[in-house]
Amino acid sequence: MWRFNASDMFGMFAGIILGLGFFALVAYLVYLFVYKRIQMNHEMRLELIKQGRDLPAETERFGSLKAGIVLCAVGLGLFLSLLLEAHSNGDTPGGETVIAFVPLLTGLGLIGFHLAIRRNLGGK
Repeated sequence: MWRFNASDMFGMFAGIILGLGFFALVAYLVYLFVYKRIQMNHEMRLELIKQGRDLPAETERFGSLKAGIVLCAVGLGLFLSLLLEAHSNGDTPGGETVIAFVPLLTGLGLIGFHLAIRRNLGGK
């Protein structure tokens, strides 16, 4: 027979709330930093326009290359760590190594995107 146990219910709800709260916090922090960056760029541009000065050129020129290299490094690090862990235990690497390929292949895609854009711009 099932009995109502308040401490079990509290533990279950606490886990759900903390799990969802963590992802909500990460999403809020990303939104906050992106919004603040856009707002600061907007205020800087308005101030330059008021002063009659020229607007600066885009400083984030090859952001996809930088992001691609970082993601490749993270994916390669995860992949190598999982391989080394499997080698030290004597197990063969299984489905968990697929996790390492997500950032690795995403990074390779961003590098490919960068190279395609660079080719279309005439090698600049």
